[in-house]
Amino acid sequence: PEAVRPAYMWTFLHWGFGAWCTYALIGLAIGYVSHRRGLPLTIRSSLAPLFGRAMSGFAGHVVDVVAVVATILGVAVTMGLGVQQFVAGLHRVGMGDWLMVEGADGAMTSSALAIVCALLVLVGASTLSALSGVGRGIKWLSNINMGLSFSLLALFAAAGAGLFGLKLLGLGIWDYLVTLPANSLTLFSSDGTAIGDALMQWQLDWTVFYWAWWIAFAPFVGMFIARISRGRTIREYIIGVALVPSLVCFIWMALVGGTSIELELSGVAGGQILGAGISDQLYATIAVLLDPGLAMIVSGLVVLLLMTYLITSVDSAILIINTINGAGDDEGARRYH
Repeated sequence: PEAVRPAYMWTFLHWGFGAWCTYALIGLAIGYVSHRRGLPLTIRSSLAPLFGRAMSGFAGHVVDVVAVVATILGVAVTMGLGVQQFVAGLHRVGMGDWLMVEGADGAMTSSALAIVCALLVLVGASTLSALSGVGRGIKWLSNINMGLSFSLLALFAAAGAGLFGLKLLGLGIWDYLVTLPANSLTLFSSDGTAIGDALMQWQLDWTVFYWAWWIAFAPFVGMFIARISRGRTIREYIIGVALVPSLVCFIWMALVGGTSIELELSGVAGGQILGAGISDQLYATIAVLLDPGLAMIVSGLVVLLLMTYLITSVDSAILIINTINGAGDDEGARRYH
């Protein structure tokens, strides 16, 4: 029980302003020079006020190439984590034992064949969605994704530990804001003790990993946000890009994660959630919380939610990579690329 409150402080640090303000910064730089100064919608344009005509030549090409590579690697991390959870969900809803194999540590993990098949389906669907453009396939899938997300959140608020989750939300936000400057600027270092070494390794595995992930994701997300934010004021932009998404992440993790925590702390779960692999823990929570038949239906909806989430992430990335490759042309050259 003593670990729950600090766990939320660190979780909010990892998924809060550190991520969304990074995206907002890149998007604002690109969006302003593109929509207000008429420059092409590319990463290099955001640096034109600093470096001038240099961004029109080789230096600008280097900036855009680095942004493309960073986007590919950032999306690869998201797909790597998301596909494993997608495969675990397919296994939960009875799509076959071939989807999961026993790992070296005895835990069940996704099989190589399942991962390859899932990637082929998801990336193929993402490509078709990207070809249809923002106003059709991407918008349509994003709306489905939001509807499913809020439906699942409402289920956990009603059937799960709603009051416990709200308490964690309030305490977590308070602890996060109070410790934000210190935790954002503190790097643990090895002092030769077991605890010091463990703290340093934990921060590298979690906090620093998240920082790197968000930074790698920033050129893509920032540019996508800039593309769809024409006509917004800077105030509207900051609220919509930094504040609202952070709060939604906090609410999600408080209600869904709080339900899992409460089920384990109360003894109802009996280790079923903690004993599941990290990709399977959401499904394990649903299995403990609901009757088997209803749990199967909800798990199926989670699989669908994951599919739409991964497809909308990748189709947006495809669109942005090809916009960069097309020197800001998001219609003609994009299809060719």
